[in-house]
Amino acid sequence: MPGERLSSDESGGEAACFDARVASCHARLYRYLLRLSGRPDEAEELAQQAWVVAWERRGTFAGTGTFLSWLLAIGRNLAMERGRSEARRRRREGAGRVPADGGAVLEEEERVTVRNALDGMEEGVREALWLRVVEGLGFQEVADLQGVAVSTAHARVGQGLRDLAGRIGR
Repeated sequence: MPGERLSSDESGGEAACFDARVASCHARLYRYLLRLSGRPDEAEELAQQAWVVAWERRGTFAGTGTFLSWLLAIGRNLAMERGRSEARRRRREGAGRVPADGGAVLEEEERVTVRNALDGMEEGVREALWLRVVEGLGFQEVADLQGVAVSTAHARVGQGLRDLAGRIGR
């Protein structure tokens, strides 16, 4: 909740306070990262990385939003970076490969068209569209994760859908 702090309390100091946050938030962080990655092992690894980053950056948590939204944003950023790295690796490895059948060629062409359309969008619009359409998050969650008003999240998703339709000709 707004105004919450990540600081020591009377019951055991900063580490104990952080341990309590881990206990209360880990399941939700893991579920969110599982939705992003689709793989339990990767979700757990990303969650562990998110906790490390959260601990290292604990002094930057200002308490203006919820600790959970701050933590989910860290996890999202890690997952997106991993996804971008993986996509670059696949493009490098896949260069020169020819799909075995015509249907696969068409499917790959459609994927490339959509990927190029998404790559051409402004980052905030692309991210809002991805979170809403692919991840199925509500507008409030999108707004919280992006640190914007709900109306801005609505506008970004709408703009993303219009851009995507215009870019792929549908």
